[in-house]
Amino acid sequence: MTICDPCLNITCTDPIPTCADYLNLGVIQDAESLDVIIYSRYFIDGSPVITAQYREIESYTGEVVMDLTEPAKEYFNQYNGLYEIWVTDLSGEMFDMLTLTKDTIDSVCYGVTFKKVHNLDVSIIDINPQ
Repeated sequence: MTICDPCLNITCTDPIPTCADYLNLGVIQDAESLDVIIYSRYFIDGSPVITAQYREIESYTGEVVMDLTEPAKEYFNQYNGLYEIWVTDLSGEMFDMLTLTKDTIDSVCYGVTFKKVHNLDVSIIDINPQ
């Protein structure tokens, strides 16, 4: 099993500080509505752990912002390895991934790791595709 199956086109990012509360994923190019679901997935012993967050696209900027305090602040941590993060329309299927654009890079699925950073206080951080 590959970590990115069924994410056939995964874009790795710089590590995200665990102290961040929000993660700006970029702008959606092909959303049918302003209502989306952000999925995150990692694996424990080959079994997927998946969460879903309902969000409205920021109407002024068009950006999708993920809440890193849901389901709990400790959920997104440096110990779970690679998290896959993708977005779908609210009315779509789980793997009907929408294209996100951040810093001129298009992606349907981000590969994100988290790192503990001491003496850093950030509320929202931008995803930085590699």
